[in-house]
Amino acid sequence: MYKLIIVDDEKESREGLKRIVDWSSMNIVIVGEAEDGIEALELIQNTQPDIMICDIRMPRLDGLSLLSRIHTKYPHLQVLLLSSYSEKEYLKSAIHFGVVDYIYKPFSLHELIDAVKRAQDKYEQSILHANKNESNNLAITLIEKPTSVSTPVFKGSNNNSVDSNSSNYNNNCYNINEYISLAIKFKNCANNESSINISYDDNIKDMLFTQQHFAKFYDSLTFIFKNNFVMSAIPTGYIVHIAVPQLYSIHQDLIPCLKPLFSIITDPEKAMCIGIGNKVKTIMQLKESYRNACLASKYAFLLGYGREYYIEDMSKQRFTKNNTAYNSFFECIENAKFTQAIKILDDYLCEMSHSRAEDIPEIINHLAVISYKLYEKLGTYNDKDSISCSKQIYLMNDLNEIKNHLFELIDEIAYQFNNLNNKGRIIFEVERYIMNNYNKDLSIKTIAENVFLTPTYLCYLYKKNTGKTLYEFIQEVRMSKAKQLLKDSFYTLAEISYMTGYNNQNNFTRNFKKYFGISPTEYRNSFL
Repeated sequence: MYKLIIVDDEKESREGLKRIVDWSSMNIVIVGEAEDGIEALELIQNTQPDIMICDIRMPRLDGLSLLSRIHTKYPHLQVLLLSSYSEKEYLKSAIHFGVVDYIYKPFSLHELIDAVKRAQDKYEQSILHANKNESNNLAITLIEKPTSVSTPVFKGSNNNSVDSNSSNYNNNCYNINEYISLAIKFKNCANNESSINISYDDNIKDMLFTQQHFAKFYDSLTFIFKNNFVMSAIPTGYIVHIAVPQLYSIHQDLIPCLKPLFSIITDPEKAMCIGIGNKVKTIMQLKESYRNACLASKYAFLLGYGREYYIEDMSKQRFTKNNTAYNSFFECIENAKFTQAIKILDDYLCEMSHSRAEDIPEIINHLAVISYKLYEKLGTYNDKDSISCSKQIYLMNDLNEIKNHLFELIDEIAYQFNNLNNKGRIIFEVERYIMNNYNKDLSIKTIAENVFLTPTYLCYLYKKNTGKTLYEFIQEVRMSKAKQLLKDSFYTLAEISYMTGYNNQNNFTRNFKKYFGISPTEYRNSFL
C-alpha cells in the first residue's frame, strides 16, 4: 500500500479529499493529515509517507517552504501541490522541487486521480532509479563547466573506455577514447526554431514532460550503452554524452542502436528527433559536439521528426529564394491552375528542405510572405487580418505542417474562385485526391467513386479537359515524389517504392527508368 498524507489549512478541503476518492481501490492508505507545514514536518518524520497532497498557501509554514525543508531529506516523497493561484514563481519553485503536478482549485475528480496515479508511477521510478538522478545535471555540467568535474564521468569505462563485453559495441574496437553528444528534441517544445510568443507556462510544462519520461529514456540508454553515458533533462528534451571506441561507426553502430528510443513516446504531438554531434577526443570538447548535435536536430524542421540526424550528413546548401518557382506558383494561382500551383509549391518546399539548418529563419520568413499573399487572394481578410493569419507560420513545428497549411489555403481559393466551372471543379478534386493518395493502390473506380462519376465518364472528362489520361497523371505525381525522396539518403529504394504506391522495388525501378531514362540509383548518386 502507498502511504499518503494531506496537508491543507482548511478542514473542509482535507475532509473532501478523503471522501472524494476511493483510496483503497488505488492501493493507497491515508496515514495522516496536517493543517500547516509545521505539523506536516512532524507528520512526515513519523509516518514516512510515499505521496503528499499539499496546499501552497498555509499559515506558519506554507507549502513551498515545507518543500524546501524536505525535498533533499525525503527524495522518494512524491508531492502534488494544490492552489487557487497560478503565480509563475510558484510554478518555478514547483519545478525546482520536482513536484509531480501543480493542480489548480477547483479541480475535477478525474484530474486528481490522474495526478495521483502519476505520483505512484514516479514513486516507483524513484525507488528503481535512486542513483540515477544524482548525476542528472552532469551532462549539462560537461558542457558548461567541464573543468569542475573531478570524478570519473563514465562509470563503466575507467573514464576512458567502455565495457568491451557489451554486445552493443563493436567487438573489434579496443580502447574507448572518443565521445559523442546527442540532442534529443521533442516536437512542440517551448523554444522551437519557429516559435514566437512562447509563454512561461509552456516552458514549465515542457520541463515536467521531460522529467516525467526521464527514467524511460535512461533505462533504454543503459541497455544500449551500459554505464558509458551521462544524461540531463532540459525543457526541449535531453542532453546525452556517450563514450565510444575509436573505431565506433556512427552509421553502422550508433544509429541502429538509437532506433528503439523512437518508440518510447507514442504521442504524435510529442514526436522526437535525435541530433548527433561529431566525435571528439576529449571531454573538454563535448561542448563542440553538443553544439553540432543541436544544429543537426534543427533539420527535423526541414525533413521531419521521428528520425535521427548526424551533423556530418546534413546539407551544406545555402537557401536562396527561387524566383522562377515563386512567380510560376502565383501565376498558376492567378490563372486558376490550382493543381499545377500545388505541384510547383510541393517541389519548391522539397528544394527548401535540403537547405542548411542555419537558413531556417529565412525560409520561415519567405513562407510567411507566401501565406500572406494567399490570404490576400482569398479576399475574405483585410490587410491586418492577412498579416495576423500569416503569422501562424511561425507557430508551426516543421515544413510539412506549413505545407499542409498552404495547401489548405489553395484549396480554399480554388473553391472560392468565381470562374471555376463545375467540370473544372471535378478535375481539381480528382487531381487533389490523387496527390493525397498516390502512395496507395489507386484505381480508376476508386477515384470515380470519390467524385460520384462512372469510371468511363471520368476518364473521358479528364482526357478532354487536360489532354492526358488519369494513369499518366498518377504516374507523373508518383515520379515527381520519387525524385524528392531519392534526394534524401534516409530512405532505401524499397521504402521509396512503397511510399510512392508501387508493390515492389523492381516495378518501381522499371517505371522510374522508363519515365526519366535513368535508374533511381543513378539519380540518387548524382546528389551525393
